[in-house]
Amino acid sequence: MHICRRRPAELEVTSELPEKNIKEAEGKRMIRQRLVALTGVLILTALSIAGCKSIKKEAGASATAESVENKATETASEEEPEAGMGEISSGKEPEAGMGNPWVEITEEEANKYCPRLFKAPEGAKAQEWLKCEELGDPEKGTQPMIQLSFELDDLHYTARAQYGASEDADISGIYTEWTVGPEDATLAKWGGGHMSGKTYRAINDSGYIDLITWYDVEIGIKYSLSTAAEDLAGFDIQAVAEQMYSEENEPYTGAEEDGEDTSKKQITEEEALSAIRNYCYANNADLKEIEEKGEYPVFWEIESNDGKEIVVLFRSYTGAEIRYHIDAMTGDTYVTEFVPGVTSEEERTEESFNIR
Repeated sequence: MHICRRRPAELEVTSELPEKNIKEAEGKRMIRQRLVALTGVLILTALSIAGCKSIKKEAGASATAESVENKATETASEEEPEAGMGEISSGKEPEAGMGNPWVEITEEEANKYCPRLFKAPEGAKAQEWLKCEELGDPEKGTQPMIQLSFELDDLHYTARAQYGASEDADISGIYTEWTVGPEDATLAKWGGGHMSGKTYRAINDSGYIDLITWYDVEIGIKYSLSTAAEDLAGFDIQAVAEQMYSEENEPYTGAEEDGEDTSKKQITEEEALSAIRNYCYANNADLKEIEEKGEYPVFWEIESNDGKEIVVLFRSYTGAEIRYHIDAMTGDTYVTEFVPGVTSEEERTEESFNIR
């Protein structure tokens, strides 16, 4: 009986312990679930924030790239020149990465570089004289390029001259395809009415470009005059070139001084040498290239000067010795030639001209 009394108590205690353990286990399980859920929420939030930042970053980069591309397109569009008009160099724009080689000078200074220089036409406005040393070559007798820009009758003109340039030199600074020309012209005021020139015209959707070039074969000066406008129909650029002739700039003429007629000044050795050199260039298109290559000896020198006659010796690449006998006052010139191994002595040729 004693044993029977104890069993119910043991059974009661045993029945209470499992229930308590179950509650504690259930509580721990719920806590773990909440922790897992909270951790998941935190991870999702972190991923969401990171994703937003990434999207913003990508969107910003895309917007920046698009902005740069648009800016580059706008810049390229702004820098692209108008098609069809051709390119006219004003002489003011320097080359990329270099200083501007054109220097502003006075008209008086310009005359020192070119003995028979043009003048601005009467009534011309906004005159500007420039020179470019880099386009000259003193060793070859080529002086700096001289440029005069001006406005006349609502048109803008660019005139250039270069002492020592060859007859076929292009000094205009215009780069275009010509619709008309070259057409031969003869200037009435220049060279006593015998100076030859050429006219050109370009016509396109943007308008007209007119150009005239002429060459002083006696001294060796190349000239050009150009203008551009929407419509130049009926316009004569040669007429403007004629107005630019200046008798005052003739190198060998001048006003009477102290009652003495100085209309014919004596030619200097430098003037004689330069005139003969350019005369040879004008009569032999290949001569300057042969000289520059240096494969054959070519030179000019003053052989003699007695005050009345200046003799310039030209040693040709053929071996011939050609002498130009120049009257120091009038400029009248005759030619003699000696070819070693071919002629026994110096002989006078039929060639004669005036270097003035």
